Amino acid sequence: MEKVIFWTENVENHLPYRGGMYVRSDLGKTLKKWTDKGLKIVGIAIDGSMEVEFILDDIDLRNDEYLLKIRQEEERLGKIGAELMKNYEAHQEIHKQMWEEEE
Repeated sequence: MEKVIFWTENVENHLPYRGGMYVRSDLGKTLKKWTDKGLKIVGIAIDGSMEVEFILDDIDLRNDEYLLKIRQEEERLGKIGAELMKNYEAHQEIHKQMWEEEE
C-alpha cells in the first residue's frame, strides 16, 4: 500500500512535508484491511481519547456486514472492559478497607 496523507482543513499547502513525528501503531494495517474490503477512508478524526475514527466516504454503513461485525465486537469488548474496571474498583475498595482496619 502506498503512503496516504490526510491533511487538516487548515493546511496552507499540500506540498511535500519536511519531517514529522512517528508513532508506532497498527493503523496502517487496519487502513489496508478496510480499503481492501472496498471502504473508502477520506479522513481521520482524533481527539483526546485513545480512539481514532476513520471517516468513510458516503456509504450506507447500516448494510455493511463487515462493519456490523466489527461494531458488535467493539461493543462486546467494551462491556468486558467495563466489567473488568468494576471488578478492579471493587478490589481496590476491599484493599483500602483492609489497610484501614490494620491501622
